[in-house]
Amino acid sequence: MRRVFLLGSNGNVGSQVLEVIHSNPEQLELYGCSVSINDQDNFLIIKQFSPKIVILRKFQQLKIYRRRWPTIKFFLGIKQLKKILPLISQDILIFNALSGVAGIEPTILAIKNGFHQALVNKEGYVAKGALINKLLKIYQTKIIPVDSEISSLFQLKENILPGELIQTWGITASGGALRDKTAQEIQQISVAGLLNHPTWKMGAKITIDSASLLNKAFEVIEAAHYFELDISQIEVKVERTSHIHAYLKTNLGYHYYIDEPDMKNHIYYALCYPKVDKTANIKTHPQGYRLDNLDTTNFPLYDFCLQTYRKKPQKMLKLIKLSQKGVKLLISGRISYDQYLGWVMKKAK
Repeated sequence: MRRVFLLGSNGNVGSQVLEVIHSNPEQLELYGCSVSINDQDNFLIIKQFSPKIVILRKFQQLKIYRRRWPTIKFFLGIKQLKKILPLISQDILIFNALSGVAGIEPTILAIKNGFHQALVNKEGYVAKGALINKLLKIYQTKIIPVDSEISSLFQLKENILPGELIQTWGITASGGALRDKTAQEIQQISVAGLLNHPTWKMGAKITIDSASLLNKAFEVIEAAHYFELDISQIEVKVERTSHIHAYLKTNLGYHYYIDEPDMKNHIYYALCYPKVDKTANIKTHPQGYRLDNLDTTNFPLYDFCLQTYRKKPQKMLKLIKLSQKGVKLLISGRISYDQYLGWVMKKAK
């Protein structure tokens, strides 16, 4: 039985993690979780999974929750992980589904306390990748990636034969909501248009980051850190159906990870690793798919992000924070998409 401490239970990915745990009761147990300010959703999670530990968001929740569930240990705020992790068994898997800056410190805390973790949060690797890799070696812990492209590369790498040499690392992009738009159409795009992703169903922030290709630039950096490569070694191709998630070229040929545009198989793989089928979605001769070159002409944030990482990696945390703030301004209608792009790049220089 794999016990799981889920950070970010109410988010898009966190909700899918709960579905996977619920569907596999003989393999998986929710030991602990962090929840949101939405009491209705939180009550459903606690009632269904009966976790031993719950991290709350609001002070007002503590009294209510403790009275309702006296046998559960409740803590206030994600910073309480500093107190929680030293008290629980290291065989518990930390599943970090927190998005943005909020997920960075928990990643580092889990490593320093000797926990293996499943990681959705890419911002940790983007902003602190060198530090994370250093700490993983010091504390002898592992991170299993969940982000679909990095998870796919990980699974492909696990499947190569002894002596097989990797020559090309590739991830794919659908092109996002703006892939067929002209420059003039992009200038006039609405928030609803940005959120209309052609293949994936995700949260608002990551959907807009996918439209701008900022998310893809983050994934290039994440992959480079995770596999200890230079960003120039990560190839990006457009695959419009989002069925090919990633690929490797070796001295023996190509290997492709093929699946629906869905996170659940990646989540299940990370939750159950290494006791999981490592070949189910790997193909050598995919039929009916095209891989096209990525044209970034209308996507200035993609090149800006990679150039910033190359020249001033210490500014990546600032770029992440600015993108989070900018998307909030964009969604609220206070700025246009074109203004958002200019604002982020100007402030991040």
